[in-house]
Amino acid sequence: MSFGRLELAIVSFIPILLSWIWTIGLMNIFGLKFNIINIIITSFIFGLGIDYCIFIMRALLQEYKTGEKHLTSYKTSVLLSALTTLIGIGVMIFAKHLPCNPL
Repeated sequence: MSFGRLELAIVSFIPILLSWIWTIGLMNIFGLKFNIINIIITSFIFGLGIDYCIFIMRALLQEYKTGEKHLTSYKTSVLLSALTTLIGIGVMIFAKHLPCNPL
């Protein structure tokens, strides 16, 4: 709704809705159930997806209003953000998790 028009908000929401349907469908196909880890990860991923949709929509609106083409720089920044996020989360696979010792 920050775009000021309902139509723009709906267009921005379509990729998020499709990704929810896709994710839930894949979880059903592979027989995965929701647990706390899945909920945290999917919330994190969809939060990033919302940010990326807003960035791209902002670039498209800016191009429409002023005629300046900044979409490629927005795409590059979204791609770099996604890459660094995947690398940062992927590193946690190799982390050793020690049991908590309260003493």
